[in-house]
Amino acid sequence: MDILFLIDKLEKLVQDSRKVPMTNGRLIEERALLEVIDQLRTTIPEEVKTARQIQQQKDRIIAQGKEEANRLVEIARQQSNDMLSMSEVTRAAEGRSRTIIERAQREAADIRRGADGYAEQVLAVLDERVAHAQHQIRSGLVELAGRHKEDSPADEDGAAVPAKPAESASRSMSPAGEPRTP
Repeated sequence: MDILFLIDKLEKLVQDSRKVPMTNGRLIEERALLEVIDQLRTTIPEEVKTARQIQQQKDRIIAQGKEEANRLVEIARQQSNDMLSMSEVTRAAEGRSRTIIERAQREAADIRRGADGYAEQVLAVLDERVAHAQHQIRSGLVELAGRHKEDSPADEDGAAVPAKPAESASRSMSPAGEPRTP
């Protein structure tokens, strides 16, 4: 499932929820919210797996490019050595070998630049998606923390007991979004 779809679903769930009168709070159906969070937990590792595959593809393309460049350079050197053995064409062989080596080096550099550019574009898009997902998750956590503050119990004097700040709630979560244990 696409992570952006799940984020949109989470946002719609918040937007469609009922507002609590005289507050900025909203009442969200817990089951629906937890369902979207569970789907996010399974989707984010898939996105990371996709990023790793893209990185492996980039590495493979670069390795193939280097291998091809080395092969072309070796062919050029071999051709150069063969030409040097012929005394009549020694000067022509030197010029030809330099041309072949330069062409091989240009082609290798072009292949490397192309592979790096492609990988950089794909990783930038993935980075943007992951950052957007993290922002949406943090917003959801802040929203939930605000609701918990509104729902906090009163102390013995009847005054409301302050809820934990949203920051402490996010500190109690691991980077994977799972509760930390003391």
